[in-house]
Amino acid sequence: MNHQNPQIYQNISNSTYNMCETPFDSWYAAPDNEAHVEWNDGNSEFLWNEIQRYNQPCQEKMCDDVYIAGSSKVCGTQTYSIVNRPANSSISWTSSSNITITSGNGTNSISINKNGSGSGYVSARIVKSGCGTARITKNITIPSGSNSSISISGPTSGYENNLLNYTLSSISGGSSYSMTVSKYSGGCFSNCWTIYTNSSRWLDIAFTSPGTYQITGSVYNGCQTLTTYKYITVSSSSGGGGCLATLEREGSNPTSGDMTYKVIEPIEPCVAYTSTSNVTEDKYSSKSTYFSVIDAKGFKVIQGELKKKSFALDMRKYPKGLYVVNVYWKGQLMTDRLIRE
Repeated sequence: MNHQNPQIYQNISNSTYNMCETPFDSWYAAPDNEAHVEWNDGNSEFLWNEIQRYNQPCQEKMCDDVYIAGSSKVCGTQTYSIVNRPANSSISWTSSSNITITSGNGTNSISINKNGSGSGYVSARIVKSGCGTARITKNITIPSGSNSSISISGPTSGYENNLLNYTLSSISGGSSYSMTVSKYSGGCFSNCWTIYTNSSRWLDIAFTSPGTYQITGSVYNGCQTLTTYKYITVSSSSGGGGCLATLEREGSNPTSGDMTYKVIEPIEPCVAYTSTSNVTEDKYSSKSTYFSVIDAKGFKVIQGELKKKSFALDMRKYPKGLYVVNVYWKGQLMTDRLIRE
């Protein structure tokens, strides 16, 4: 082959067959670079189409200005299409095993979804009678993060100056978890809340003024940031509505040993708080006062009846990690997050 022909030389020496160029392995090889050619069916098809492309009257060259438009990342459903597709040509699409073509094969545009993670591609084979065949490929990155929706668990109402606990759900491959607080409506303008714990997915907060507040949770799934919202209506503690006990921790948190908790009841006169809608049913549900400790996997590791307003926990025999302490006092649920280090 005439390696010095400038028109042929540029198109068969500088890239790969999948990019509509050449199957030759060496760009800087000497003119006798036939030794660098790996001959196969693909090369045969390529060279035959090149001969047709330059020696038959063709309105368009199969690869000139033709490309696949679409995102270089697949987060969920994505659309890809051929730009500058030759008129009166047919097309068929293929993809890597970690990508599924969900619709549109045989047409100019396809919809795809991820079926794994890592590096992948979509490829279009374009055929035009009398002009030959071209294959266009677009390389794609598939992040491992899930597209599952996220949510914030925790109460949607409460009273001012009472501790409320919130947890942001997790997703596979997620990172950069965060929860932020803002005022949604109400009369508070500054110092509207006190945050006791804010650790990516966990938020312990007491609102200091009535109103409606918004908690925003977010997580990055490797492709985009997923966001969710929680709205909390906070009522005044006056008039008996805020007649609630509080849970007081005595000791450092994190702890490596003992932790003591004390229940502080409201000062009389006070209308008793009797709602039990937030009490979880278990074998202690018939008791008016009891406590339990839940580990990070959701297993109850400690439980017992409260016979007085204080109790001690010995955490030395339990693994390091996060624990949730639940205290049920006269129908009221109080919680605290305890870290064993």
